[in-house]
Amino acid sequence: MALDKVYNLAALGLSAIEVRVIKSVCAITAGRQYSFRVNDVIDESNAPDIVLINEESPESMSFWGKFNQERNIPAVVLSRTIEDRHGYLLKRPMVPGSLLKILEEISVKESDRIQKNRQPKDISLHAEFDASSTSGLHAPFRVLVVDDSTTIRKQMELAIKQIGGEVVCVDTGEAALDILLKQEFDMLFLDVVLPGADGYAICRTIKKNRKTKQLPIIMLTGKSSPFDKIRGNLAGCDTYLTKPVDLKVFQSTIKKYMPNEELFSYVFS
Repeated sequence: MALDKVYNLAALGLSAIEVRVIKSVCAITAGRQYSFRVNDVIDESNAPDIVLINEESPESMSFWGKFNQERNIPAVVLSRTIEDRHGYLLKRPMVPGSLLKILEEISVKESDRIQKNRQPKDISLHAEFDASSTSGLHAPFRVLVVDDSTTIRKQMELAIKQIGGEVVCVDTGEAALDILLKQEFDMLFLDVVLPGADGYAICRTIKKNRKTKQLPIIMLTGKSSPFDKIRGNLAGCDTYLTKPVDLKVFQSTIKKYMPNEELFSYVFS
C-alpha cells in the first residue's frame, strides 16, 4: 500500500472512549485501499490529514477556527444534534460504522486537498493547542465499581463513560480484591451490602495493603444513618454516598478524586 493512502487522524476534545472507537476503526482498515491511523503527537512536522472535533468543546472549536485558516484540513464535527448544514458531520454517540463510512468518503473526495496539505508549512499546532491533553490520547482516569446489582453497575458504567472515564465493574468484594492485584485504578465505588465479605471488610483489606491503601474508596449504601457512616469511616473509606446517588453529588465526587487537575478541567469543562 502506498504511503499516501494511509491517512493520519487527530481527535480534538473527544473523550477517551471515543478515541478508542476511532483507533478500533483504524485497525480494521489495514490492507484496504484507504487506511487510517491516529496521531499521538501533533505538531508542524506531523500534522493530521483529517481532524475529528467535538463541537461541545469550546477550546477545541476556538483553536480549530484559527488553525484551519492556515491548513484547510478536512474536519468531521461530532455533535449530539445534526442540523442541516454544510461539512462533514457525525452524530454522537459515535457509531463505528458511521465513522468508517464518513472517513472513506473524505478519503475519496478530499484526496487532492489532503496531498496539498502535506506540503510543509511554517505553523505549529502544538504551540497553540496541546491536542493530546484533551483528546483522550493519554490514559483516562480509571474507576472500579463493586456492586451486586446489575442495574447499579450499568448505571455507574454509563455515567463514568459519558465523562470519558474507563470503568471496570465486578459484583463481589473478592473479585475486586483479585483485580486490584493486577490492575491500577484512580478510585473505587464500593457497595456496602455484597455477597460474601461486605463492603466494610473489603474496604479494610484494601486500606491495609501497601499497594492499594492510597486508592480513594467511595462507599455506596441504601442506608443513610449516622452509624453506617461511622462504620465506613472506621473501615477507612474516603467518602460515603447514599443510593440512589444524585448526579451532581456523583460528579462532584468524581471531581474530588480525579487524578490530576488537567484531566479535571477537561472532563468538566
